[in-house]
Amino acid sequence: MEIKCKEELKKLFQQTQNIGTEKLLCGLTILVKDAADFINATALQNDATEVFRYAYLDMMNHDRYYWSLFGPDLYRELSDAQMPSGMARNAAICKFNLDELREAKIIQEWTRAPGWHFFKLHTQQIKNNILGKLTLEKLKASICEVEDPTEAYLELVERLANPGQLGSCFWYPLMLYIVILLKETDFITLQENN
Repeated sequence: MEIKCKEELKKLFQQTQNIGTEKLLCGLTILVKDAADFINATALQNDATEVFRYAYLDMMNHDRYYWSLFGPDLYRELSDAQMPSGMARNAAICKFNLDELREAKIIQEWTRAPGWHFFKLHTQQIKNNILGKLTLEKLKASICEVEDPTEAYLELVERLANPGQLGSCFWYPLMLYIVILLKETDFITLQENN
């Protein structure tokens, strides 16, 4: 990872790590929709984007009838739903700013529940990448049992984002939210029975 991107990501992690599970889930939905827009606009296609697309489409189709009636903003462009957008595009050039995801307006039923659905599915899809060569217990220990887990978080984000594969850092915000949510949820989506 470029030094500039790593320093910016470190700042982003410091700003994001304590915002709470609810805002993380809501922000995740927004980041997922934003990343999908970026991937489509730039015509990116590789294994990582295909895995992402599967989880994204599943999120958008899960309980579609319910959301079309009670959360139609899920199907609107982020700007039309008056939600933050352009974060993946900015992250692609190492400009990380997720301040808008800290605002109360992002907490909506249509952002919270789909975020949880995507999180569960996508972490299962990329479980082997998350664990790497570690067991779940060792991964937990590397993040939960150290005084300052910042480096462990950032290494995991970097591994999941795999910027070399696309030559872009646009995955960083999305993967940062996923990594923080893993800890916030006690890695429940990586348990053997899930």
